[in-house]
Amino acid sequence: MLYFLCLDTSHLENHMEQVKKRHEEARDPLIGQLRAMVEAFKRKEDSREPLYRQLGSLAQTMQASVSQIEHGQKELEQKMNQGLLRYCVLNIVHV
Repeated sequence: MLYFLCLDTSHLENHMEQVKKRHEEARDPLIGQLRAMVEAFKRKEDSREPLYRQLGSLAQTMQASVSQIEHGQKELEQKMNQGLLRYCVLNIVHV
């Protein structure tokens, strides 16, 4: 019985809050417009959160890829320098 009373009380409180909002909006239309703007802003901010996370993840992935490319370029430069050095040494030996 207490459970149903709590449900009825919360339902009644919710209803009274809605009635109060409607009365405020009827007295001052700007309040309704401001509430709508606040709700729209909240929804917009909520939708940006996943975008920021995705952009952060993309930036990390790109940074890791650039690091791998730089590492590969360094290894390639080392191999080229070693090859050039061998070529020079072989030319000196054969001259």
